[in-house]
Order: sequence, then structure tokens, then C-alpha cells
Amino acid sequence: MQMGDALQNIGSSGWSHTRITFSQKYNTKPYVFITATDQSNTNTEMRVNNITTDGFDWYIYRETGENFTFYMNWIAFGK
Repeated sequence: MQMGDALQNIGSSGWSHTRITFSQKYNTKPYVFITATDQSNTNTEMRVNNITTDGFDWYIYRETGENFTFYMNWIAFGK
């Protein structure tokens, strides 16, 4: 099992993403769960995509275009 946190500085509306890399590679694609640790007043959607044995992509969608920093925690564990 591995866990961590991350942040994204978002400067515009629409989708943005960050690649999260595991400190140790898994033998098979792991399960990944994320939670938001920021309580903003804006409509925000988060997704995990492209999960591989060495990391995953964290996507955020925002409707508004103001600058914003978004934080999340993640946990990954093998199948």
C-alpha cells in the first residue's frame, strides 16, 4: 500500500491534470482512491485516469476561470 497527497494550481476553467508517480512500482495495476482535502465554494469534479503500475493521472474540472490551488489525498493498494 502507498499513499500521498498532491496539489494542482489551476489557472483557467476546464480540465487540468497532474501525473502522480508511485515511489515503488506495483506488479499489477493497483486500486487507486482519491479524496479532496480542500473545501472551495466552486463546482469542481475530480477523476483518476490512466492507472498503471507506476502511477496515475489526476484530473480536475472547474467551471470558473479564477486562479485556484486544489489539494487531494490518495491511496493505492495492489489487487
